[in-house]
Amino acid sequence: MKQRDYLEWIEAENIIEHLIEDKHYKMGLFVLIGFMTGMRANDILALHWKDIMSGGILYKESSTDRYYQVNFSDETEEKVNKIYQELGKPSLEEHCFISKKKCVYSIQRINVLLKQVSQNYLRGEVLFTTSTLRRTFGREYLKRAGMSSLSPLGVFFNQDSEEFTMNYLRLYSNTLISLPRLCAVIRKQE
Repeated sequence: MKQRDYLEWIEAENIIEHLIEDKHYKMGLFVLIGFMTGMRANDILALHWKDIMSGGILYKESSTDRYYQVNFSDETEEKVNKIYQELGKPSLEEHCFISKKKCVYSIQRINVLLKQVSQNYLRGEVLFTTSTLRRTFGREYLKRAGMSSLSPLGVFFNQDSEEFTMNYLRLYSNTLISLPRLCAVIRKQE
């Protein structure tokens, strides 16, 4: 059976709830921010507590040098505050995603942890990586805002075309795509 690499929104909300309930606060926070903002993993890992404790995030995306303002919903802000309290109110200057070794998690380590989340909460049915967070965000954003928001979403994802954005989100259309004719060289056996 082929694994999906996105979640339905109800699954995303359930994962966040389960992670917080099971006291996996840092993973819960990472997944929460990823699903609710669509931020790239390296930008999430660069966050400090002061960046997220004000009801939103103003950040410069590392890959495009564009600035984005993200405002949290009341529910998201409440979850961020709960996680902050449960982690013992770390210094606002501290990075949010510090490992036991006192260094910021790597994307590779986060992907290993997300794979464990998939095994524990999704029975391994979802290929759960940092890209899954953005893809799930994009699908929900498009669902709520409508197809007219596809172009701005493509700009946010730094993608060249609406077709590429649709494919990235795994929203394949029934549109016939014309490909250039390919030639194959057939070698005759002697």
